[in-house]
Amino acid sequence: MVRLSLFCTLGVQKERKKHIAMLTDEMHTITTPQNPHLPHVWLQRGMNLTLAGLWLWLYHPVFSYFAIIYAREDFRTNQLALIGVGILLFTQIRKGQIYLRLETIPHLYPPALALALGGSALYLCVERYIDINIISALLFGLASYGLTGLWLSPSRWRQGLPVALLLIGTLPFGEHLQTFVGYPVRVHTAAIVRNAVESTGLTSIGIDTILVFENGISKIDLPCSGVRSLWTGMLFFIAATWIERRTLNLRWLVSAGLFIGILFVVNLVRVGTLVVVGQVLGWTLFAEMLHIPLGILGFGLACASGLLMCRTDFPVYQQPRRTDFPVCSLLTPFLLGAVVTMSLIYT
Repeated sequence: MVRLSLFCTLGVQKERKKHIAMLTDEMHTITTPQNPHLPHVWLQRGMNLTLAGLWLWLYHPVFSYFAIIYAREDFRTNQLALIGVGILLFTQIRKGQIYLRLETIPHLYPPALALALGGSALYLCVERYIDINIISALLFGLASYGLTGLWLSPSRWRQGLPVALLLIGTLPFGEHLQTFVGYPVRVHTAAIVRNAVESTGLTSIGIDTILVFENGISKIDLPCSGVRSLWTGMLFFIAATWIERRTLNLRWLVSAGLFIGILFVVNLVRVGTLVVVGQVLGWTLFAEMLHIPLGILGFGLACASGLLMCRTDFPVYQQPRRTDFPVCSLLTPFLLGAVVTMSLIYT
């Protein structure tokens, strides 16, 4: 019996040692995993970084234009707008809503791919035949956002479209609006004010008189007064769309058009008030004092109405049913070849 008990004890100890050895081997296997795909991760990361470098090289002429806009004092409003957009973007990154990984394989998302390659092809045409810097910069922003869409989920990419529009909107579109659209809008505004004043029977004022009078009291060029309010107002409207997580659809376009109409009406009221106070009543000094407060007040009311439309008129952004597209390991080499080809064409 003693021998049998000793034999059983030794057997139990052997089984226990065997079991402990098996657990040790399992723990060693878990804590030191073998990743056969690790070389592929570094290869993909290297290809993605190479693609980013070639992409920047393709669009390197645009950066000299950016250096002028975001360094000269003449474009101070654009610089402030860029800082504001940067703060909003940094806030969203901190919240984890924007996330990119260099080692991931791009997925085949046709809208993003078409925007990246189509925008780049248009960029080559613009550089060759038109040579307008702001159009090239616009295409760089759109094509770059299309390229990032290959590494983002389709829903996240569509939701982040207002961010791209905000960054593109910091370009000096206000100056171009002032040059090409400003004078016709001012003439049309002056004609409406003249007809409104004449309909009251107070006095008869010519359009040229109204234009000269407005130029005389507008000694400070504010973004919140005149045609430049279309640019700054749309920046605010797009930012509100992004913050409120609204989708860009036909209803958004209708509301954006309505918001532009509100900005025009606010500017019309401003000009009409200044003309009545300064020209009809003869209080020129008082009209000069009213110029800046009227511009700020009118722009603030228009932005408040735009924010109200963003919160009431649009449906809340809904995640679509299909949130991913198949990854394609050959897409990165294809993009590398396409960007190299376009760079050679540009050269």
